[in-house]
Amino acid sequence: MANLLETSASRYKTLEQERQPYLDRARECSALTLPAIMPPDNTSGKDKLDTPYQALGARGVNHLAAKLGLTLFPPNSSFFRLSMTEKVLAEAGMSEDARTEVEETLASFERALMTEVEEKAYRSKLITAIKNLIISGNVCLYISEDGIRVFKLSDYVCVRDSSGNLLESITKEAISIHALSEEIIAEADLQEKLDEEKRSDEELDLYTHAYLDKGVMNVYQEINGVALESTRSEYPQAESPFVVIRYAVIDGENYGRGLCEEYLGDLKTYDLLNKVLLEASAAAAKILYFVNPNGVTNKQKIAKAKNGDVVSGNAGDVSILQLNKSHDLSIASNQAKEIEQRLSYAFMMQSAIQRGGERVTAGEIRYMASELEDSLGGVYSTLSLELQLPLVARLLSVLQKAGKLPELPNNTVKPVISTGIEALGRGHDIAKLDTFMQKILPLGPEVIAKVLNTDDFIKRVANGLSIDTQTLIKTTEQIQQEQQQEMAMQQQQGLGAGGGMDALNSPEMQEMIQQATGALQQ
Repeated sequence: MANLLETSASRYKTLEQERQPYLDRARECSALTLPAIMPPDNTSGKDKLDTPYQALGARGVNHLAAKLGLTLFPPNSSFFRLSMTEKVLAEAGMSEDARTEVEETLASFERALMTEVEEKAYRSKLITAIKNLIISGNVCLYISEDGIRVFKLSDYVCVRDSSGNLLESITKEAISIHALSEEIIAEADLQEKLDEEKRSDEELDLYTHAYLDKGVMNVYQEINGVALESTRSEYPQAESPFVVIRYAVIDGENYGRGLCEEYLGDLKTYDLLNKVLLEASAAAAKILYFVNPNGVTNKQKIAKAKNGDVVSGNAGDVSILQLNKSHDLSIASNQAKEIEQRLSYAFMMQSAIQRGGERVTAGEIRYMASELEDSLGGVYSTLSLELQLPLVARLLSVLQKAGKLPELPNNTVKPVISTGIEALGRGHDIAKLDTFMQKILPLGPEVIAKVLNTDDFIKRVANGLSIDTQTLIKTTEQIQQEQQQEMAMQQQQGLGAGGGMDALNSPEMQEMIQQATGALQQ
């Protein structure tokens, strides 16, 4: 629990000491990948950032962030589904029609939430957050009615319990005094400072302090050492506006570790080797002619001679500067290529999947791609718990308070994540079903039709591909109704055919046929 006797500013400075080692490593990783993500301290937009000697780190972070973003938050589809808890379903004793109606209502809630995500341009902010996670391993999101704000590791501190639950977080941001409302200026006693700073661009530090107390997340802001009572608010723990996320979870630590930190050695070595190769290439590209001062060749004639000119002199008097370091540089080049291959695997870049050679089968590529995808299983699990579920819970709360969704009773509806690790498992199920079908195809369609439950097979394939089958696949009732209609039509056709034969065999019809036949014979 937070110490309420000290100001948020002093508490922030106290917690900064524990954060500093994580921040130093994050800045080192950022300098080798995307320097703008975690620039050095006191860096502004006007300052020039150092550029690494390679672009592999930047390409890798951008590629993996895009891949994670598409997997966790796929466009044009929901990354979660709402379902009623098993306890509620068991107690309610709903009929099949009632359950269908509830599912349709929850599906409309899902669409409303996804519309909010698209309208507020959440995806771009979430991709930025994922880049921070890959590089620094930590990021903080503030989700409000206006959208999402991303706080990088240098802008917040946090405290967790031994289970990893967030107990306290403080964000720090610079704000112009002219951007504050009159109410806050009066409450923080800033009128005198405002009069002094009317023509100044000086900014004040605004601290937003959130702490957990008896299952309730308390949030307030502080500026100029004054806690603003007008900003105090309370939220259920699951609906906190602050979502503090880690990439790799380390038990007992308040902060996480990023992917770049795990491969920091390779990144540093690869950058250094590229620097050496670049400088050596620049030196080798420099052309200098040396003329023997004691020789018979005139250096001025050599300098002025055009291509194809005839110049008097001795070729032995002229030489060209050469490094003669090709063997040494080839060792460095080969080492750089090996490291590049390892980093490409780490960042799941497509160039690393296909090995060298012309006879690379599609099966090999699928197997290696699946193997790389499996390596993200732990990341999916962490981001599902620390990013996706809190995001859904918070957005549902925001929409309900805004009147865009009705209030739902507590503990009746729960969100279930349908992407990430869930999608990974469904992908394996699809691969197994595909292999199974290929194995039994030689048995022939008649044997397969007798043994295989086609309805269940189709549903499993649709679930594995995340396809909504609510109106796509016919229900059992629809199939039975169509079968009954078909049988009725067949009976009617049979009756029609039988009635025609009876009429043809009737005595009246036979007599008419005989009369017609006699007339034709005459």
